[in-house]
Amino acid sequence: MFSGQFFGLEVLSWMATIFVFVVGLLILFLIGVYITDISQIKQAIRRNYPVIGHFRYYFEHIDTFFSPVLLHHVQRRNAITMVNSLC
Repeated sequence: MFSGQFFGLEVLSWMATIFVFVVGLLILFLIGVYITDISQIKQAIRRNYPVIGHFRYYFEHIDTFFSPVLLHHVQRRNAITMVNSLC
């Protein structure tokens, strides 16, 4: 199947091919997102800032997960500060 002498080069060649294929798929995906953002009319941020505007809606979506975690740390810090001020 593979000769022992050129096995590393063969693997490297396959890895380069897979990398180029994945980058190509990513570029095609971003082009598709760009076209859908430009053609939609409901959200002005996505229309005016295509592709980057998706980050706002993504962060709004994950905010429901991260806000309790972040608020917990703030509340804990406030409680520690309150305890330290009493001492």
